[in-house]
Amino acid sequence: MLRSLLRRSIDVSISQHRVATLTMSRAPVNAFNKALLQTLRAALQDVQHEAKAVVLTSDLKCFCGGLDLTTFTQPRAELFSFWTEMEETWRSLYLYPLPTVAAINGSSPAWGCVMALSCDHRIMVSNDRAIIGLNEAAIGVQPSRWMQALLERVVGYREAERLLLQGQLLGAPHAAQLGLVDELCEAQDLHELATQRALHLASTPPAAYAACKRNFRNWVCELSGPQSVEAKVSAVLRDECQNAVKAQLERHFEIEACNGMLRMLSPHGESVIRVQVMAYLWNALREEITGTIDDFREKGAWGALKDATLDAVDLVQDAGGVLVNGTAQLLSLERPLLRIEPDGRAPESGDEVQISLSNGQPPVMAKVYAVDSISEPPRARVMRMDTGEEVLVDIVRAHSDVIPKQPVSWVVDEVGRAVVEVREKGPGVLKDGVLDTVDIVKEGATVALTGAQRCIATLRGDAVSAEPLAPCNPSLEPF
Repeated sequence: MLRSLLRRSIDVSISQHRVATLTMSRAPVNAFNKALLQTLRAALQDVQHEAKAVVLTSDLKCFCGGLDLTTFTQPRAELFSFWTEMEETWRSLYLYPLPTVAAINGSSPAWGCVMALSCDHRIMVSNDRAIIGLNEAAIGVQPSRWMQALLERVVGYREAERLLLQGQLLGAPHAAQLGLVDELCEAQDLHELATQRALHLASTPPAAYAACKRNFRNWVCELSGPQSVEAKVSAVLRDECQNAVKAQLERHFEIEACNGMLRMLSPHGESVIRVQVMAYLWNALREEITGTIDDFREKGAWGALKDATLDAVDLVQDAGGVLVNGTAQLLSLERPLLRIEPDGRAPESGDEVQISLSNGQPPVMAKVYAVDSISEPPRARVMRMDTGEEVLVDIVRAHSDVIPKQPVSWVVDEVGRAVVEVREKGPGVLKDGVLDTVDIVKEGATVALTGAQRCIATLRGDAVSAEPLAPCNPSLEPF
């Protein structure tokens, strides 16, 4: 290296072969704001007379995540200034007199794709997760006319229209197939290959190279300017775009908040979070067990059991209310029936059939949309021809000995058994319930204690032991 300059978020280096490498490094995704646009333009100007070719790349996981969305929420005057700067930076890259190569090391949507398209040659890593494209339409923004032309002259009019209408982002193989990128390579070979391509392009006499580039590209640049900026600003200020941008920003801030919390806790953030969650659950369990023991000490066994019984009675009353309400709802929601002859064929989509309603109304005609023959009983989704309402019906054979049970039948059976048990045993039902509750508490306490001991042993890396129930406060130090 002859020189290496750190220029805020763009590192500029020039090799002994006079290939300048501009490496973007504005974490987390090289989102361009006005300052970074100005920095890129200044870096291009600085190396123009010292280098004979330029490679544009990134040292982050992505090439460029697009423009900084926070700039989209600025007032009109600031937006106009920002988009003017953006177009000027784009023109300086697109008409740059030296050969330019985009070494696309990761995803490159929106403005990242614009920068790549503005370079003379594009090499992208062969990465399953890397994507590229102009996806402005996805957030309610029409791409500028010069952006459309930029894409059209690379992939063709029809493909450009299809991609822009859908705001589609392409994987690396598809992008190479369409010509959006010129070639693919492995990540470890990217910089060396980009340098080779830059030197190859630089073998053309500089003046002829620059003039030829201007002749091919001037017409695209003529589509930019004050009118283009005004149209873009008006589009960005529309409610559709502003709402989409705000939703994106909220999602971004939530993700960054979670990542920041992990980084703040420890370099071993995820493992620390898991330890803290386990510790929280253990402390909550410990408080419940301790509270139960205190109840037994203060009130005695019978007093604690009496309180538990009263609580159980309240629960039964609440459950009874829920059961009654739920049964009423099930009665009103019981599915209609589609009856067919014992030897008749099963209904198919498009058939017109007669269905029997469950609320005492006369049968009605319906049209079958779909049939589920796997369920038991089989079901069909039909549209009532009198009301247009879509309903789900059970399919049953007209003279079948087996009548399918619907949900309400199961509820009625359970309620009936409970009523019979209460009549036969009277208060004995409560006694049985209390004994069952005691058994459940005993089994639950045993399981809880065993699980807690194993939890502590796992956290401490010890063998399972019967230590006293002490508060759990694991260290944040890595295991």
